[in-house]
Amino acid sequence: MSKNIVVAKILTSHGVKGFVKLESYLENPKDVFKYENNLHDIKGKNFKASFVGTVKSNIFITKIDGISDMDIAKSFSGTELFLEMELLPKNNGDEFYYNELIGLEARTVDKKSVGIVKSVDDFGAGVVVEIKWEKESMEESIPLIKDYFKEVNVDEGYVLIDRPSYI
Repeated sequence: MSKNIVVAKILTSHGVKGFVKLESYLENPKDVFKYENNLHDIKGKNFKASFVGTVKSNIFITKIDGISDMDIAKSFSGTELFLEMELLPKNNGDEFYYNELIGLEARTVDKKSVGIVKSVDDFGAGVVVEIKWEKESMEESIPLIKDYFKEVNVDEGYVLIDRPSYI
């Protein structure tokens, strides 16, 4: 079974011809159009997205095939667009996609298992990783920086964490 990753989101309609504003989550935002024939929603419905114009560096005016009416375009507001991960470039060395961290075992720097990665979020001020600690009822968010994350090993299924002293 192939893994999917969210690469974009339809924000809102744009104009009366059925164009939409599309936010790209890719490192090079305009690359979303390289995958125009491979985008789909959570239910598997295909969306062919064509570039029309730029609003901001990661937000584009986009034509979606089959949508030519403003009201129909509005109905897709908030739709996340997915791509099969196999289509994305392979990672080199210590690079990884954030969604690959979810479910990894959290270990201390002395390699003792202490929990599991529950989620990875970027709210604009930096990426945080939510850890569910084994012997505690709480989940804790830790900034994804080298001070705390000493090693990320997706292939072997773990992250090494130097747990912050404030936790």
